Amino acid sequence: MEVEGKLFFGGDEAGFVDLVAGWMAHWLSIVEEVKKVKCMPAIWSVFIKQGKEHEEAMVSAMECLKTLEEQLKGKRFFGGERFTDISLGWIANMVEILTEITELSMIDKENFPLLSSWIEKFSNLPQIKGSFPPQDKMVLKYRALRQALIASESTT
Repeated sequence: MEVEGKLFFGGDEAGFVDLVAGWMAHWLSIVEEVKKVKCMPAIWSVFIKQGKEHEEAMVSAMECLKTLEEQLKGKRFFGGERFTDISLGWIANMVEILTEITELSMIDKENFPLLSSWIEKFSNLPQIKGSFPPQDKMVLKYRALRQALIASESTT
C-alpha cells in the first residue's frame, strides 16, 4: 500500500489506521521475536491476495493459527492465568472483520476450538469489551482498503 505524497494513510494527520498499524507492528514484532509466529503477514495475505496466491496464503495462515492453537492447550490465555495476551488481541477483532469482508471463515470452533474460545474470553474481558472500534465502520474501511490493494495488484 502506498501513501505516496502523504505523511499518513489518512493524509496529513495521523488517524486510527496509522495508530493501529504502528501499535500492531510494534507488538507483533515482539510476539514474532519471542514465539517466531508470523500470523499478521499470513492473515493479511489471505485478505489481499487472489487466485493461487490466495490459496497459498490460506495454507500459511492456517499453519500459523494451528501454532497459536497449540500454544493455548491447557491454558485460559496465552500467558496462562495471567493476562498477557494484549499483543495478540488484534486477532479477536480483525479476523472477524476480515471474515465478514472476504466471506471466508478462518477461525471456527471445529478447526480451532481453543483459539475460538480464547477470542470469546478475550473479547469479553472488562478491560477489552467495548474498546474495539465499531465493527460496521471497520468493515467499511477495510473493504475499501482491500479493493484498493487488489486493484493496485492487478495493475502491476
